[in-house]
Amino acid sequence: MRVGNLYHPETFVQVLGPTLRSNLLADDHWRLGVSGRYQPDYDNVDDSRVQDIKDTDAAGLLGVTIGYDFFTERGHDLAIEADAQYDVLEGNGGIVTPRLRWQSPLSESLIVSAALSTTWGSEDYMGNRFSINSGGAARSGLDEYDADSGLKNALVTGTATYRFTEAWSLTGLAAYSRLLDDAADSPIVKDQGDDNQFLGALLVNYSF
Repeated sequence: MRVGNLYHPETFVQVLGPTLRSNLLADDHWRLGVSGRYQPDYDNVDDSRVQDIKDTDAAGLLGVTIGYDFFTERGHDLAIEADAQYDVLEGNGGIVTPRLRWQSPLSESLIVSAALSTTWGSEDYMGNRFSINSGGAARSGLDEYDADSGLKNALVTGTATYRFTEAWSLTGLAAYSRLLDDAADSPIVKDQGDDNQFLGALLVNYSF
């Protein structure tokens, strides 16, 4: 769900699955808003050995997004942004995500966009998501592991949105994420998962 043009053409609030994005600054170039993401624990993952670790908490990341868009023409974007978010559920650290974002209309009805980002995680955040203590190792059979702060991943996304009417549109999304450093070396990923992550989605949008 996205509500746009709140009190300026560039202001909006968007909730897409577990992700919150917004811009609340009435400015043609600068962006400032609240952002967030919910990340569940591992209790419902398909891998039973990862489920047996038991020590990973769900994360409710909440913070701000600040950015600058070089274009002023509506529908055209070339922006640099950064999210800074902290786990407000369990206090397990936080992340910083710098991003380069581009968007351009190919016609009156079709808009394409792409983004490149990377995420740095604090020691507490990386430890919660990727470390395995002695108890978790005994239950799961995986090796003990101590993840440190550092880069978590690099992410490339692309979208194409076709607008049928002023209100209704359809968006196709594709994304590729590569886990890095201590995240990729964790037995949760290295032994039981994959450091290459792919995502595809088809979204129906309604704009108020």
